[in-house]
Amino acid sequence: MKKNCFYTCLAMTALVALAACKKEEPQVQPAHSFEVAPGSYVYFAPANLQYQASGKIWRFAEHPYDISATNANPTSTSSNWIDLFGWGTSGQNTGAVANMPYANSVTESDYYPGGSYSTDLAGDYACADWGKVQISNAGGSYDWRTPTAAEWNHLLTVRLHCDSLYTLATVEKIPGLILFPDDWNFEYWSMVLKYQNKSYTDNKFDSALWSQMAEQGAVFLPASGQRLGDSLSDFKLSGCYWSSTHVGAYGAYFFGFSPKFLQPNASKGRRYGMSVRLIRPAR
Repeated sequence: MKKNCFYTCLAMTALVALAACKKEEPQVQPAHSFEVAPGSYVYFAPANLQYQASGKIWRFAEHPYDISATNANPTSTSSNWIDLFGWGTSGQNTGAVANMPYANSVTESDYYPGGSYSTDLAGDYACADWGKVQISNAGGSYDWRTPTAAEWNHLLTVRLHCDSLYTLATVEKIPGLILFPDDWNFEYWSMVLKYQNKSYTDNKFDSALWSQMAEQGAVFLPASGQRLGDSLSDFKLSGCYWSSTHVGAYGAYFFGFSPKFLQPNASKGRRYGMSVRLIRPAR
């Protein structure tokens, strides 16, 4: 009996040693994905998020270059589609005074999930993240979420070849910024693209050419401007995209761009209406 027990223990020890020596398979990055943290890869939503108050409907815009010209004076009964939202205005019961997508309060503290300035759109207040809403054309997926400030920063300043993986452009006469996936074929597209471009007008694409780029993973962020209360500014001049991360007592981080600046970790008051582009895990 002792001899059998000895050999059993010896076999188990050998198996444990073999398992310890076995190397883990390296993680393979999914095609056309974007690294937003070491070993963490995402896909972007096909277009910016939009909301229609009269129908209580969320959707992704029909095209990535679609932007709303009806963001001024948002109301609870409007049939117009809006795409500039105060921070954390998912319409869910978040504990914030201004929690509805059409909120236009200019009081910063109205945009506190849970009534606290120190909360992000995560954890106990993840319901304030726009990715938690039912999006009519999302194909039933509920994996969407808003990028964090750290993810915007990694995407634009840390990932491999980050300086070359974005450029300003105009698509279907709408100015904006193109993000390229990590496996972008620079050589193939070098005849039609100017990388690290600082003008909207040097890269111009129609819908047909853009469709080809999108099939290879390119993402277009239109320059929709911003809203404060009922007033719009910088329409077709700059892009402002919320993160899920708060900063200080009144602000939140966002990614901002124009021909004059590119700021992955800019910050502004939560009362401002800005664009939302969701992400989901790449699998």
